[in-house]
Amino acid sequence: MIKKFYQRGLKHPNTPFYSHLPRWQNNMALKGYYSDETKSALSAYDPLEELASLLPPAFSTWQPLEQNQYLETATLLKGYLLSSQGDRMLMAHSVEGRYPFLDHHLIEFGARISPRLKVFGMKDKYILREAFRGDLPTEIYQRSKFAYRAPDAKSFFGKHAPDYVEELLSERNIRHSNYFNPAAVEKLVKKMGSVSSPTIAYRDNMASVIVVSTLLLHDLFIDRYAVSTSPVSLSVDVDHRRTSCA
Repeated sequence: MIKKFYQRGLKHPNTPFYSHLPRWQNNMALKGYYSDETKSALSAYDPLEELASLLPPAFSTWQPLEQNQYLETATLLKGYLLSSQGDRMLMAHSVEGRYPFLDHHLIEFGARISPRLKVFGMKDKYILREAFRGDLPTEIYQRSKFAYRAPDAKSFFGKHAPDYVEELLSERNIRHSNYFNPAAVEKLVKKMGSVSSPTIAYRDNMASVIVVSTLLLHDLFIDRYAVSTSPVSLSVDVDHRRTSCA
């Protein structure tokens, strides 16, 4: 399984997206949930081609690790880690976050550090670990990196699922928004309802979050906008994410 995942793109180390292709290609399986209309609308669009056009002119001369870090910063840091998982999540719970490692002086210093001091063999954050080696407990200094994960799909399925999810993922609503294939989504919903959270596969988890998030955005910013500009009177049920015309 590991070989199958990481061997993708290994024959093309000169591509500017070499470091990120395994993850991106793994996520391409989510296209199987698209409706025929969505697939048709995106058929001529190549996101990698667009991203390549936005890369700095000197990108090809950088070290591979520097290219990796730039892609992660440009595509994930600002709009996702600091926004979705950062400020928006924190502010929703009245918590104000602090990000000391984003001080621009530290970023500029880090950009000048040799790649071999950032990753030493398979040991990540090497220079940071060594700098605090005498101040940290051994189990912290030697601990492997691990991801912090939000509940993701677990938040939308099972006994604690919000009331609006059933309506949101109904066949009627799937066909109305027309982004996804109703049969594929129905199969996914049944699968998610039959597994416990520790056994949810990565792709199923990702697909569930993308489907639910897209439909919520459509309901809040497409459907509601359309009816809010209509002269008919409205009755809005905010808690259940539904809008009806009276």
